Amino acid sequence: MIRNNLEDGKTILELGSGSVTSELCKYYKVYSIEHDVKYVGKYPGSTYIHAPLIGDWYDPAILKRELTFDYDFLFIDGPPTYARRIHMLEHLDLFKSVPMLADNCKVNHRPDTASIISDYYQLSLEFFKSSDWQGYKHFYALMLPKK
Repeated sequence: MIRNNLEDGKTILELGSGSVTSELCKYYKVYSIEHDVKYVGKYPGSTYIHAPLIGDWYDPAILKRELTFDYDFLFIDGPPTYARRIHMLEHLDLFKSVPMLADNCKVNHRPDTASIISDYYQLSLEFFKSSDWQGYKHFYALMLPKK
């Protein structure tokens, strides 16, 4: 979905790094926010920002200090577990209004984080279901500028 909506060479800010990071680095400049020091630097090509969790969210002081660069796309894939990801709603002011993709954004009928985020940034919202290469089911929310 990112490849269909973002030109090669653009910059992605990724919340949480993982196997997708190495794929993104083939086409884009990637900055990865990572809470777990054992994953910092794991995928070559990404610029890592270590931001330990304070409670259930990345340290907001570190994010505020480090997120001074321009980026064209936000990939929301962390922190791990939906229960933590919902805390992004308390820190929306830290992020720019750019196209976004949220992974595992709607689980067990909990409040729809993606809808709140898209409303905040005035982005259109589409939901997609798919399975990854390992057979895990994902529920994605793609948020793009309204036309």
